[in-house]
Amino acid sequence: MTTPTIALCAISAAISAAGAYQWQAYRYDARMAALVAEYAKSQHKAVEHAHAETIRLQTRKDQAEVQAARRVRAAAADAAVLRDSLDRLSDAADTALRESSDSIAACTAHGATITELFGQCASRYGDVAKEADGWVNESLTLREAWSR
Repeated sequence: MTTPTIALCAISAAISAAGAYQWQAYRYDARMAALVAEYAKSQHKAVEHAHAETIRLQTRKDQAEVQAARRVRAAAADAAVLRDSLDRLSDAADTALRESSDSIAACTAHGATITELFGQCASRYGDVAKEADGWVNESLTLREAWSR
């Protein structure tokens, strides 16, 4: 082979290599663009899913808090009824004490003891009921708000 033919072959090989390199680069760029688009799409979908889940859990928590507030109001109403009933019973005991036919000293001593005992029992009963309502309310709130 002659020198011009060798030079021509070398130039042709160099041009072919550059063309192949450029074609491969375009192909790589297109593949990278497709992968980036796919990643962005899946990332967007994951963010949307997380946002929807957050809203669902927040709604559930809010509903549990509303239910807890209702239970607290109901417990307060029950406590008011309890206090009213205790007052009526105490008044009835006082009335019965005043209308007793025993001696005044005996009735007074007996009535004072019963009234004090009744007051202590009623107070403790109210405290226990309030504490029990609090535990029940907290338990139900946690159960309703907890994710299933």
